[in-house]
Amino acid sequence: MFHVKQSGCSSGAVERIQYGAIGANIAKIDVGARGTLVTFHNDDFPDPMGLIAYVERINQGAKDTAKLRPDMKLVINRAWGDPQNRLNGLFQLTKGLSGVVKKAAKAKKAA
Repeated sequence: MFHVKQSGCSSGAVERIQYGAIGANIAKIDVGARGTLVTFHNDDFPDPMGLIAYVERINQGAKDTAKLRPDMKLVINRAWGDPQNRLNGLFQLTKGLSGVVKKAAKAKKAA
């Protein structure tokens, strides 16, 4: 089960993050002062090549913003100052990752 601690934030925002996280096979997200660590369920992502492409897209804007570790954990080196920015950043991250999974599933279904 995926859990997000709520501290003065709207439940709708948390639900959108949870929905995206489930769709992206995310087991845990740790957000700290220096960045974010995403752990995938069973250290597995449904479309590894899509994940690598997603990391490369993120790094186009700012070099080394995202890094995929050998243990299949995604590191985002971006500090979101206030709670609202963290929620927005997490929403964008989970939305992007779940989009990669949906695109792969659609391509697999078409094949």
